[in-house]
Amino acid sequence: MTTVTHSTPQQKLRILFITDTDTDGLAVTTFIEITLAMRKIGCMVEPVFLCHESAGNIPDVWPMHLLIYKFGSYLSSIQVYIKLIALVVNNRKRFDWIMTEPTSALFLAPFAMLRSVIPSIPKIVLDVRTQPVEVPDNWRGYVTRKKFSMTIKAAARCFNGMLAITDEMAKYLKKITDIRMPVGIWTSGVNLDLFNPDKLYELIPGIEKRFVIMYHGVFTPTRGLDMIILAIDKIRREYPEVLMFFLGDGSMREKMKAMVRERDMDDHVVICGPVPNNEIPRYLHSAHIGILAFPNHEWWSVQSPLKLFEYLAMSKPVIISDIPMNRNVVGNRNIAFYIKDNSVEQICEGIKTAVINRQQLSAMGEEGRKMIVEEYSWMNQAGKINKYLLTV
Repeated sequence: MTTVTHSTPQQKLRILFITDTDTDGLAVTTFIEITLAMRKIGCMVEPVFLCHESAGNIPDVWPMHLLIYKFGSYLSSIQVYIKLIALVVNNRKRFDWIMTEPTSALFLAPFAMLRSVIPSIPKIVLDVRTQPVEVPDNWRGYVTRKKFSMTIKAAARCFNGMLAITDEMAKYLKKITDIRMPVGIWTSGVNLDLFNPDKLYELIPGIEKRFVIMYHGVFTPTRGLDMIILAIDKIRREYPEVLMFFLGDGSMREKMKAMVRERDMDDHVVICGPVPNNEIPRYLHSAHIGILAFPNHEWWSVQSPLKLFEYLAMSKPVIISDIPMNRNVVGNRNIAFYIKDNSVEQICEGIKTAVINRQQLSAMGEEGRKMIVEEYSWMNQAGKINKYLLTV
């Protein structure tokens, strides 16, 4: 097992980390994990989360700040940002840095512009985890994209720094406006203690004799999930042992269930609802291989594939579409099966190749785990943030 060391920062950074993430959202895991990792390397970090009134999932990362709102209430949203501004004003002397995601960033622009005359205002860094994705092609989508563009332009002119999820994202942002400040990079990561293939896991019952392909995450129309179901339908007679296991939730859930029901595929496709993050490794452990059949769309080309990292951390190879999001992580390593695109035909070929080469999966998985340990732990990403903030 490769050992990775992390140096403790000489200067203890004090960071207020403002997220645009609801505590019930799937993306909240990233901000919990990076907060804990930053604290482990010696930083003082207090995250800020959105939290609707009936939230069932409150992160246990105290000290933190919760901005309570009513779901679907425009007035409540305005009140939340008033609370955010008050939070920044009242705590400005406690922090050296404010890291903020784009939705909240515009409200902080006045603070950034005042910093030259009020030195007690912390330095402000824009943290871009994603651009607007899966937005509707109407006026709402237009407003969302326009606001994002305005935020990047404002941050480039008055913020102290900018962080992006990948080099491709940094290039994307620089197409929007002239960014003269350095752009730091921290990608998605993995909790190596949680996603540990050496632990003893209780297997998911009823699938022991099947060749299990796993997808876990969000169910939305632009992730190729319907194409995966059609591919399973096409090959199930030739490879009856194949079982596709979907774990998660989203707007595509009912359509996916209907596709399975209409084709009488209950014996070859399982659609399971979301589970707590600490239970996900058990499901991945029960699988032979993961699959990410995303299309080659600008939305995904600039992303850092958290789910890919989690499969590999559990020593599971992955069937992946050959797009920049995946290629920039895997490269030419023998840890995945590339498919040219996310067509039904290509997904079928990827599954067939994995089944035929099932004896190689264990070795491929070990190599994948090694890469994750060396490059993609949350501690590794925390070190990148720390280094960037110290040099800006």
